[in-house]
Amino acid sequence: MLNPFLSLPAQAWAMNQHRDVLRVYEAAETALKELNDALGHASPQAFCAAMRERYFPDSDFVGAYEEACLANGVILEQWLHSRRHLIKGRVLDMSGVRHWNKFIYELEAVDEVVVSDLTRSVVEKLGHTTPATVIADFSAAELPMPAESLDTVLCLSFLEHCSDPFQMVANLGQILRPGGHLFVQCPYAYLDGHDTPDNWRFGRDGYLLLADRAGLEVVDIGSFGDYSPFATVLCGRFIGGRGGIPWMNWMICRRPG
Repeated sequence: MLNPFLSLPAQAWAMNQHRDVLRVYEAAETALKELNDALGHASPQAFCAAMRERYFPDSDFVGAYEEACLANGVILEQWLHSRRHLIKGRVLDMSGVRHWNKFIYELEAVDEVVVSDLTRSVVEKLGHTTPATVIADFSAAELPMPAESLDTVLCLSFLEHCSDPFQMVANLGQILRPGGHLFVQCPYAYLDGHDTPDNWRFGRDGYLLLADRAGLEVVDIGSFGDYSPFATVLCGRFIGGRGGIPWMNWMICRRPG
């Protein structure tokens, strides 16, 4: 019960706080039910399949992450696979490992896949390796590859580690042939320092600014996952209000021409 000796503004503030607490409790109750439902799946395979069906209900594609029962990669591979019609020609997979993106190598429209890394000659992820054919800093002032030598660039969970994201996106735009596409995806609400150095996080407006400075056209932009109050990315539901805190933000750009 509110204190009658409080001023009217103070009573109004207290009532708003009380309503907010009730909303949080309601959100928590819903989220915990979803979490219990998720944990009730018979197996990790069933859980990963349920994630695919939740986010991509029309997809029957089962990728390497789902095969390995790595739930946090299922959404990413489904997102990339759903936009595979834009992946073609000579492709640069930045710090990518062939095993986890193997469907790209099997696309009829793809002629060659080039793997790059900042310092390593062999890229490793979750027990699988791929040789890097290009070792360079793509955020340096000098282009690390010839201009207009690529048709597609996959910059996935990589831009946040560079020293100058504006320079990197500008360089990637110059390396693309006219009409080529740049895929950018970075964590947003994620562990700080998940791979050193971990320098940047980009919201929607940040991506738009990067594309504009590089002279690239934004084809599509969005996010997936959600860290709303008491929810987890595996629940995948906006709880506690409109919007939410995304796990990943992404953008697809095209070089005009």
